[in-house]
Amino acid sequence: GAGVMCDLYRALVELPAAQAGYRTLITEVLAADGATLFHCMAGQDRTGWGAAVLLTLVGVPPEDVRRDYLLSVRRLREKHERLLAADVARFAPVGVREEHLAPLYWARDAYLDAAFEHAARLYGSFAGYAERVLGMDEGGIAALRARLLEP
Repeated sequence: GAGVMCDLYRALVELPAAQAGYRTLITEVLAADGATLFHCMAGQDRTGWGAAVLLTLVGVPPEDVRRDYLLSVRRLREKHERLLAADVARFAPVGVREEHLAPLYWARDAYLDAAFEHAARLYGSFAGYAERVLGMDEGGIAALRARLLEP
């Protein structure tokens, strides 16, 4: 399960549809008049990478980005425990155990690391990913900072 999740996070960096989605997220955040709500089905993977991207773009320190990402473990605990229990019961007859499925339900450092490392591997750095994939130059980053950070 953990390997699958690391692959998923790498895909969020490199798949064209994911890249387009994160460009749209940034465009919508910049265009919004007020707060912006964004989410995905589980609320931690696609959303977690999107939030990590936004926070990194505006200069939030990596340890704070990671802390924010890992908040979903606490905030989604009850929901994910229910979903995990249901899936364990559903897949038990074919030999799938909880330890196989659990990594799919919990945000982990390794997942976020996989995405950041993949961005650096493919584009030289996170800044290269931001520029080449997300279209974020210095002006775009300054606009995002002005939009998201208090003066």
